[in-house]
Amino acid sequence: MMNPYEMTLDYLLHLPSVEKWQELQTLIQRFGNRQPLHWRLPLSTCCAIGGSEADAIPAMAAIASLHTSLKLVDDMLDDDPQGDYQSIGEAAAANFALALQTVGLEALATCSQLPDRLLGMMNMYMEVATTTGLGQFWDVQGVSSEEQYWQVVRYKGGPFFGLAFALGAWMGGASAELVTQFQTLGNHYGTMIQLHDDLSDSMTVPAGPDWAPGRATLPILFAQDVPHAEQRHFITLRAA
Repeated sequence: MMNPYEMTLDYLLHLPSVEKWQELQTLIQRFGNRQPLHWRLPLSTCCAIGGSEADAIPAMAAIASLHTSLKLVDDMLDDDPQGDYQSIGEAAAANFALALQTVGLEALATCSQLPDRLLGMMNMYMEVATTTGLGQFWDVQGVSSEEQYWQVVRYKGGPFFGLAFALGAWMGGASAELVTQFQTLGNHYGTMIQLHDDLSDSMTVPAGPDWAPGRATLPILFAQDVPHAEQRHFITLRAA
């Protein structure tokens, strides 16, 4: 019997747009074999309201596609030495990322949901993809204040998780009101994840991309802007 990751991969690999693209199949399998925890979020919310693993698979497939797309782009923007674009090339990574955005929509479009619920899920997916792109755009322009930081987090971090929670609830048969509540919970969860990641990235040795000029996470902004005994020393070190 297949586990949820294997079921999700099987669903994705048999979508018409994926079946004709061998290299995309290989990439999806590579990411799926890592079993990203983000892919399981729709399963958790679907099962929480009485749905089954099978019910959640189309939502998991949509989130898997969007997550893989965002990861490819984010790694390139951060010049991550461990990013998959290092092995497949930036041009290929960009093309895969573009395709995966629509693969996620295809995963939803082919599921057996009532038309009105399906339209709601697809509209939410498209809105979140655009919102996250705007957050990424603001992020690479540079963050220089706490206000800008929170704006980026609200757009870049929370919406993806809100979508993951909401899609799972939808697949499990939740009412529109309950779907909205799950989306709100997911947004808060995503903000928490972003804060955790930023704190972790701020402590990496050697210094990571967040220490570059024009980039700043909340811990770095606090150390730079909030008065404390070593504030001047911190600013001098960062400018060195």
